[in-house]
Amino acid sequence: VPHDKIVPNIHDYMKISNQSHSAFAVCILSHGLNEVVYGSDSIPLQVTKIKTTLCSCNKFLFCKPKLLIIQACRGDDMMRSLFTKDIRTDAPIVISPEPADLLVFWATVANYVSYRDINKGSWFIETLCECLTEYGDRIHLSDLFTKVNNKLSEKKVQISQFETTWRKTLQLKKLCD
Repeated sequence: VPHDKIVPNIHDYMKISNQSHSAFAVCILSHGLNEVVYGSDSIPLQVTKIKTTLCSCNKFLFCKPKLLIIQACRGDDMMRSLFTKDIRTDAPIVISPEPADLLVFWATVANYVSYRDINKGSWFIETLCECLTEYGDRIHLSDLFTKVNNKLSEKKVQISQFETTWRKTLQLKKLCD
């Protein structure tokens, strides 16, 4: 999605939310730098613009949890460990804690790269999906994200980070067996 369409797309999805939705989630898989993500046109977009949009006055999402998951590097520094030929890095991102009821889950901590396997893709997204599959309908999302942090850190070169101003707990429902 081009940089100038990211926020309007989020806004459009927010408009079709209704009272039956208990939360709203946005996932961005992109390149980035501190405080920005890149659109498909390689033009940066400030993450604060995305956060402001998520926390805008949408009557159906007011006081409901909003979740922003960002898969992107946040800098050029690399954590020390052994490298293999099957991993690559992308670009960075950053945030600033602001309004209530927002959780931002970063693929990595500020100033560090995020890794991906050239065959399987993002370590962060792979780990997040594994934990969602195993624990998604059994534990609160904050606890699940702590499990993601732990499991990802076992690779010794990356740790994810989440920041939250949530005032309520959020646990996902199982939709099917």
